[in-house]
Order: sequence, then C-alpha cells, then structure tokens
Amino acid sequence: AGLLSVLLSALAGLAIGVVALPGLLDAGGSRWYLLLLLLLPLGAAALHPRVLGPLIRLAFRLVRREPPERDLSGRAIAATAVSFVVAWACLGAQAWVLVVDLGGDPRDAVVPAVFGYALAAAVGMLAVFLPAGVVLREVVLVLLLEPVLGRTAATAVVLLSRFVVTVGDVVAAGV
Repeated sequence: AGLLSVLLSALAGLAIGVVALPGLLDAGGSRWYLLLLLLLPLGAAALHPRVLGPLIRLAFRLVRREPPERDLSGRAIAATAVSFVVAWACLGAQAWVLVVDLGGDPRDAVVPAVFGYALAAAVGMLAVFLPAGVVLREVVLVLLLEPVLGRTAATAVVLLSRFVVTVGDVVAAGV
C-alpha cells in the first residue's frame, strides 16, 4: 500500500505539475524533463483497475505475501488520486503565500509556486537514487521560482517551505 500511495502521489503531482514544465525548461531545466510527459499516460493506464489489480497481485507474489482478496475499484483509485491533487495544490499554495510575501507578483507566482511545487515534489519522488528526492526537488523549485523572485529569495522560499512542511509532518506524526 505504501509504494502504491507514493506512485499515486507522484502521478498526481506530475498531472498538475505539467503546467509548470515549460517554465522549468525556460529556466534552464534539462530537456530530459520532457520524459516526464511519457509517464502521465503510462501512469494513467496503469491505474485502470484491470491493469492495477494484476500488478498489485504480482507485487505481492514477488514479496511472497498473500494478495488482497479484492482489487481496488476505479472509484477508490480516482478518489485517492483526486485527494493527492488537492493535497499538492494546498502544499503549492503555501509556497505561493511565501513567494507573494517576499514580493513576488501574485499572478505571476501561481504557476511556478502552486504547480511547480507539485512538479518538483513529483520529480523528487521519482528520483529513486536520491532519498526522498532531496536536493533535486529543491533545485527544480528554485529554478521555477527564480524568474518571479530572483535566486536568493527563491532559495529562501524553498528552504522555508521545506521547513514548514517538515514541521507539519512531525506534528501530524505525533497526533
């Protein structure tokens, strides 16, 4: 369930973060990021219950565990994906608040802050060679925010946002 949740979260982040992809490319991001566009249709197809069910059963067999008795319904998958999209939008909104507070134009900041936050987090989650995508996630978000704020303020937003989200995770874990 944990791996499926991470994959659903990353796919939801990509789905809304794709709006910020042109800004990332304009800011000097590698053209390799365009490969993310291939993950969206593949990920969406893999979420179909007739595909996801057999994949889950295979994963359980590989780890020598008893598979679930029932497959996830399309409704459950869709509700989970929508929940992740809302969560990414809320996390991006906190970045937008920080950007605007540091002098960024509210309208110019929407795409790089809200959608860019989701894109950066999804890229970080998919970078399995880095623990939790650390550094890559932050670099991507700084690249996206820099045109709105400048590098120093963009870096400050990213670091403060990381701190706020980490504190929120710690508080939620304690509840």
